[in-house]
Amino acid sequence: MDGAPLQGLDGSAFRLLVEQSADIVATMDEQGRILYVNPAVQHMLGYEPEELLGASAFDIVHPQDRDELESLYQALIREPGARVTTQHRMAAKSGEWRMIESRAVNFLDIPTVGAVICNSTDITALALAVEDVRRSEERVRMMLHGFEDIIALYDFDGNCQFFTGAEAYGVQAGDMIGKNIREIFPGKQAERILDQHSRVLKTGKALTVENELTWNGRTLWLLLTTYPVMDSRGGLAAIGAIGRNVTAHKEAEREKQALQEQLNHIQKLDSVGALAGGIAHEFNNMLAVIMGNASLLLETPEAAAAGREELEEIIKAGERARDLSMKLLTFARRDKLDVQNVRVADLISEFAAMLETVFPPNIHIRWIAPDDLYIIADMPQMRQVLLNLCNNARDAMPRGGILAIEAADIHISESEAEPLAGLPQGRYCLVTVRDTGAGIPEPIRNRIFDPFFTTKGVGRGVGLGLSVAHGIVRNHDGRLFVDERPGPGAAVAFCIPASDRLLKPPAADNTARNKHKTVLVVDDEPVLLTLAQRILERGGLHVISACNGEQAIDTFKHLHVSIDLVILDMLLPDMDGAEVYRTMMEIAPGARVLLCSGASKAQACRHLLDAGGPAGFIQKPFTMDSLTMAVQGALAQSPDAR
Repeated sequence: MDGAPLQGLDGSAFRLLVEQSADIVATMDEQGRILYVNPAVQHMLGYEPEELLGASAFDIVHPQDRDELESLYQALIREPGARVTTQHRMAAKSGEWRMIESRAVNFLDIPTVGAVICNSTDITALALAVEDVRRSEERVRMMLHGFEDIIALYDFDGNCQFFTGAEAYGVQAGDMIGKNIREIFPGKQAERILDQHSRVLKTGKALTVENELTWNGRTLWLLLTTYPVMDSRGGLAAIGAIGRNVTAHKEAEREKQALQEQLNHIQKLDSVGALAGGIAHEFNNMLAVIMGNASLLLETPEAAAAGREELEEIIKAGERARDLSMKLLTFARRDKLDVQNVRVADLISEFAAMLETVFPPNIHIRWIAPDDLYIIADMPQMRQVLLNLCNNARDAMPRGGILAIEAADIHISESEAEPLAGLPQGRYCLVTVRDTGAGIPEPIRNRIFDPFFTTKGVGRGVGLGLSVAHGIVRNHDGRLFVDERPGPGAAVAFCIPASDRLLKPPAADNTARNKHKTVLVVDDEPVLLTLAQRILERGGLHVISACNGEQAIDTFKHLHVSIDLVILDMLLPDMDGAEVYRTMMEIAPGARVLLCSGASKAQACRHLLDAGGPAGFIQKPFTMDSLTMAVQGALAQSPDAR
C-alpha cells in the first residue's frame, strides 16, 4: 500500500523505513491537517492512508480529549523544535476507541520538512492492563479500609512502597508512601524495626516481635510480623510487614499483673492478720491468768498488804499488754471492735500529742474540739482513721506546714445537701483533717478512696489508707469525704453519730444475791478454768467446769435446769463455740450464755450477738472486776426478754 509522498523528503531507504514502521508516522501542517500518514494507520485504526489526507487529525480524537490536545498542539507550533508526548483516545474506523500515545516534533521552520512530524503507538492493551491493576489495587484498598491491622511494603533501604491501615491512627496512607522508616518512627524505635528487616533479609524467614512505638503522637504496642516478599522468579523483591495493634491486650496484661500483685499483697496481709489474731488469742489467755490472779491477790488482805503496789503494777502492765494485743486484733480484721463512749476532745488531744512526737518538727499540729462532744466508737479504729488521714496530710507537706484537726458538733436534717445527704437526721460529730499542702488535683479527686490508688512512689504506699478509713467510718454509720470548703491545701473529713448520753456499766450485785446460783464455765485452758472458778466462787456462785465442747454439751444436757449461766469460750479444740451455743439453745432456748474469747468480738461471735441471743460478751484477758461485772450483768437479764 502506497502512502502520499513525503513532503520534502528523499531517500528510498528512509521511505522504506517509515512505510514499514508498525507505528503511525504522520506529518501535519499548522492547522493539524494531515499531509502524510504511513500504511500503519490501516493496521492500527482501519483507515486507508488516502482517507485521512487533508483531514484534521483532531476529527478522530475523542471529544473529551480534543480540547486538551488542541491546546498542546498550538503550544507546540509556536516554538520551533519543540517536542510533546501525550496519551489520548482516537476513533478507529470500526467505531472502537483506541488508546494512543503520540510523540510530536515541530519541524515547521525547516524548509526541507515544513511540517510537524508525529509518531503514534497503540497502547490500548497496556492501558487496559494498567486500569485492571488500578482497579485491583482499589478493590484491595476498599477491602482493607477501616482494617486496623497495618500492611506495609518496604524496599531494602526501609522506604515505604505500600501502606494500608493508617487511617485507624489518624494518618493518611498516601502520606506514608515514599517515607523512610526513620521518618515515620523516632530514633531507637526506627532502628529496632530496621534491625528486624536486616534479620529477615539475612535469614529469609518471617519474624514476629512486639514493638512499643510512638506514632502520630500516640504510644501503642504493635505485634509486628516482618517477612520476605519474593518476585515471580523466586528472588527477594521487598520486605513485607503486618502490624496488629495489641495495645489494649498489653494494658489488660499490665492491669492483670497489677491486680495479681495487689491480690498477693492482700493475701500476705490476710496471712499476717491471721497469724496476728492467733498470737493475740494465745497472748490474751496468758494475760488473763496473770491479770486475774493478780486481781485476786489484791482482794486478799495479807497479800495486798505485803505487795499492793507490785500487784497494781502487774495489772497495769497487763492492761498495756492487753492494749497491744487489741491492736493486733484490730490489724487482723476490718470490722468493729467493742465500742465505748468516747470524749472527742480526749481522743484528739491524745492523738495530737502522739503526732507531735513522731511527725517532723516542721509539721505544726493544731487541734480544736468541743468539751461536751461524745461518740460511741471503737477507739483503736478511730485512731486508725485519724492516723491514715494525718499521714496523707503530712506527705502533702514535704517542706512543712500546718496540720489542723478540727471537731464540731453539728446537726444533720433530712434536706441536707451533699456530701452529707442521705445520712439519718440527728446530732453528729464532724472531724476535719486539714493541711496547707498543694491540695488534691481535680482529676483524681473522685479516685482517692479507691483501694490501691496512690500518687506516692513505689515503696511509699499501697493506696489502702483512705479506703481502710472509709470502711471504718462506714462501719460506724458515718461518711468520709473531701471537704471542699474554701481554705488552703486539702481537707478530708468524716462524720459519725454523736452520743446523747454516757454508757453506764451494769450495776454490780451483792454476793448474797448470787447464792444458790450455778455457772457452767467452758474453756480448754485448765489455768483459766481454775482462775474463773476462784473468782466466781469468791462472789458466792457455784461453779461447774468443762474443758471442751462435747463435755460442755453433755453437762448442760443433764444439768441445764439448775444452771443459771454458761460462760462459753468460742475457740475450743473439738468444736466451734458457735456450734456449742446453738446446741445449748436447742436443749434450753431460754438459757443465759455469756460468750468469751481471746479474739475480738467481731471475729468470734458478732453474728450471734447481732441476732440478740447471747447474754453478752467478755473479752480476754479479764480481771476479777471485769469478769464479776460481766457475770452480774448477764445474770440480771431476764431469760424471757431474750
